[in-house]
Amino acid sequence: MEDLLSEAIAHHQAFNFDTAEALYRRCLEQQPANPAVMNLLGTLLAQTDRAEQGEQMIRQVIERTPGFAPAWNNLGSVLSSAGRSAEAEKAFREAARLEPGFPEVHSNIGMELVKQGRVAEAAESLQEGAWLNHGPGNLAALLQGGPREIGRSRLVHDLEQLDYLSGQGLLEARFQSALGSMREALAEAGDQETVAMSSRQSQDIARVLDRFVHFYNAPACAGPAVNPALDIAAIEQDYFSSGPGIVYFDDFLTEEALLGLRRFCLESTFWFKEYPRGYLGAMMQDGFWCPLLLQVAEELRLALPGVFKAHTLREWWAFKYDSRLDGIPLHADHAAVNVNFWITPDDALLEPTAGGLTVWDREAPLDWDFARYNQDEAAMREFLGREQATAVYVPYRQNRVVMFNSDLFHKTGAIRFRDGYENRRINITFLYGDRQHG
Repeated sequence: MEDLLSEAIAHHQAFNFDTAEALYRRCLEQQPANPAVMNLLGTLLAQTDRAEQGEQMIRQVIERTPGFAPAWNNLGSVLSSAGRSAEAEKAFREAARLEPGFPEVHSNIGMELVKQGRVAEAAESLQEGAWLNHGPGNLAALLQGGPREIGRSRLVHDLEQLDYLSGQGLLEARFQSALGSMREALAEAGDQETVAMSSRQSQDIARVLDRFVHFYNAPACAGPAVNPALDIAAIEQDYFSSGPGIVYFDDFLTEEALLGLRRFCLESTFWFKEYPRGYLGAMMQDGFWCPLLLQVAEELRLALPGVFKAHTLREWWAFKYDSRLDGIPLHADHAAVNVNFWITPDDALLEPTAGGLTVWDREAPLDWDFARYNQDEAAMREFLGREQATAVYVPYRQNRVVMFNSDLFHKTGAIRFRDGYENRRINITFLYGDRQHG
């Protein structure tokens, strides 16, 4: 049954839900009470609009094997998706009690606290989950022999970042050998977009890949982080005068805050999420968290009560790009208000009209699901054409912020920045509130 279950999980992870369900049910024919299979099938049922059935199946697993932490974790996920946040938190905490070294559940607790508006409390759980996943002690599996592959863009970025850290005197001696293996693997790959590594190279690079090699925990500013000289009344008036809600303005952060976030993003090795277009993401669940970020997010929310209303922070992330590539394609985000700001210096920009953000003045229909308004570009283009939507282009500037109704479709402009690690375009995004309650 082991091979059958592995096949089912692979289809589940690839979103081939019908095939995965059939395979899970075949597994249960062989072992009718297998808790792992029931837990996975229950999760799949919940993911395919059968939340009640999924919850019932997972609860059956818990009744039979109350010490099975993955079932408690998946129950929490089902309850969270159903909006039963307090129950979800209790389930996640039980999973963490049963299995303290379970990285995903600590991240889930943190994200549930964020959803409840308890953002400051979330830090401990999110950082615990990130450390369990990416700390230097979690290397055993990665250091097993055997070649592996890595995207060229990711490897080039990580080599540049480690070179930068080494130049700043911030790279420990035990990580230096990885630099040579990275250069060697890249040279052997030539122009290939996927870099194949030998067993030796893989073991060397595993010491730094997806690891917290260095982390700068940017402290909160003693004074304000958001520029106190901003014309709040004018910003709010401009936001609402646009109709659907959009405004941008410069000098967003104080100099201390801007420099602190820039150092945070340049030094910290949390750029773990890879995307096909060659850019990298740093996520809240994977270490993208520091006191300064929280200070900025809270000060902004409190400074603009007309825009943010009762909305609290729900998520944040950052993206970092190669010097020349297409930007993030057309999409909308699951929130009420989107805040996007840029921290790379203007002199890194090669073309004055590149690197900005285009926002259309039409909201994604509320009956569209996430996949449609975030990934189905053909449907989005057809909708914008039919609605005769108007595009607003916001040019790139360091310390410029764009705030808009998160239901509005938007895309990143072409990336045309100078070569070199410190010239890579970095944007930070905050999401506030729920799109259903904008």
